[in-house]
Amino acid sequence: MFVMAKDPQFTWPVIVRVPIDDGKHEIQRFNARFRLLPRERVDALAGDTRALLAAALVGWSDIADEEKRPLQFSAAAAEALVSIPYVLTGLAEAYAEAISGGAARKN
Repeated sequence: MFVMAKDPQFTWPVIVRVPIDDGKHEIQRFNARFRLLPRERVDALAGDTRALLAAALVGWSDIADEEKRPLQFSAAAAEALVSIPYVLTGLAEAYAEAISGGAARKN
């Protein structure tokens, strides 16, 4: 049975490819908590991935600061996170995969 939630939210794994020396990347992961945005809101934010993801991101786990202390979610911290280009890419891929059923189709 499909349940139509009033405020659908979900947690999804995010893969971030962090650039390091010599043209290589280090794979880092965290879990993002997203709110499913209504189609009208997505359409209004079309072309502004950063604003769309800032609106959709409502929490996270497994993110730490440089001293390895857990980084608590806040609007300001979320804005800083989506300002990092390679994190924005990982978040966009995760959100798109989640709402499109991409992971389910792979299994």
